Amino acid sequence: MSGPGRLPAGALRRSMRWAYSSVHQDRRYDSGRSDSAAANYIKHKYKLHRNEIKGKRLWEIKASSREVMDQGRAMIGELRSMRGAGWEIGPLAYTSAVSVFASYGLSKWAHRLVEEMIADGMNPGVETFNSLVWAYAENGEIRGLQAAWAQMRSRDLVPDAISYNVLMMGLLRSGHRHVAFKMFELMREDGLEPDVQFYNTLITACDTAEEGWAVVHRMKQDGVQPDQFTFYFLLKLSAREGDPRSAEDTIRQLASHRVSPTSSHWTILLSAYRVAGDYDACLRVWERMKDAGIKPNAATLCELFRAQEMQDISQRRKEGDEAAARLAEAHLGGGSGDCLKTASDLEAAAV
Repeated sequence: MSGPGRLPAGALRRSMRWAYSSVHQDRRYDSGRSDSAAANYIKHKYKLHRNEIKGKRLWEIKASSREVMDQGRAMIGELRSMRGAGWEIGPLAYTSAVSVFASYGLSKWAHRLVEEMIADGMNPGVETFNSLVWAYAENGEIRGLQAAWAQMRSRDLVPDAISYNVLMMGLLRSGHRHVAFKMFELMREDGLEPDVQFYNTLITACDTAEEGWAVVHRMKQDGVQPDQFTFYFLLKLSAREGDPRSAEDTIRQLASHRVSPTSSHWTILLSAYRVAGDYDACLRVWERMKDAGIKPNAATLCELFRAQEMQDISQRRKEGDEAAARLAEAHLGGGSGDCLKTASDLEAAAV
């Protein structure tokens, strides 16, 4: 029986059938109950169910919700049952499970699985520790993040680009922005060069568009080309500041970097004009989108409606001020309209 917060029975059955078939029909997993088959089964079954819990988007699901905790317990129990049924539960299956726990934000359970791997004589690799670091990063748990990173280093594992991207995300979420900006040196000590995803994550930590463009300048110096997400984050900084000129400059820069603007870019530009209180400019952006053949999405419509609502409020306020001024002129004489500040003043004047 389905109810609020529960996965409908029909959807659950479809999820289970798809998960089982993905194991038994995929030629890469012909070995039946091998470690890779177990990893594939765990990944598909529990990540698929996670997407459907409460019908929420992935990043809106909280680790404290009952559905998530139930899924965590179910996965632990199923791993043990699979092992008892003759499945080969090895590093791949455990890493897949740690990854699922990370996506749920269950850092303690992810850590527990890694410790269980080590106790069983397995050697967790970089991918496993990346998932563990990700689990702590999802919650901004700086102590767990540092402990997982130190544990990976103590096992003579060299972090890869994904490791550093996840580490930086965790530092930013835990409020350690100043440390995140020092990741360049640590990466180069490990023989790695920052990629575009690393720089994009760094831009999200910037407070102003000017800081964001400074990161882009460093990207170019390091030979890394900005992508559409780079400009999306730059536009968000401009919109947050209510600076449509900066946002327009960013839109113009897209062409010079051979990046085609998407509906998301135009929506952020529209948002910048909305924050600046320029409703007419919002309408012009809307027309420019249509002229460019860009189909507005739901977010675009939402921004336009919000701009229109603000325009209506501004118009009503203006009409109210004019009415107050006329009332002041009629009852108190010219030049006294500025003295009326509240509704009680208007009522007293009318009497």
